[in-house]
Amino acid sequence: MNFQNAVKVCFQKYATFAGRAPRSEYWFFFLFSFLVAIGAQLLDMMFGTDFEMNGDSLGYGSIYALTALVMF
Repeated sequence: MNFQNAVKVCFQKYATFAGRAPRSEYWFFFLFSFLVAIGAQLLDMMFGTDFEMNGDSLGYGSIYALTALVMF
């Protein structure tokens, strides 16, 4: 199973809880999620949309929060 096919299958079977995913499908989707999260954090840093608490940046912002919500 290649990277694109694994991501596509994971989104198609989002709410299907029967059966098991092959190892390659699981790890390719994990890699996709990780890369998307890093990209969202970089965009937050570039645009300056980081959330702050007591004057310190939390390391994520609105773009990352929206991305995490979509991926959830």
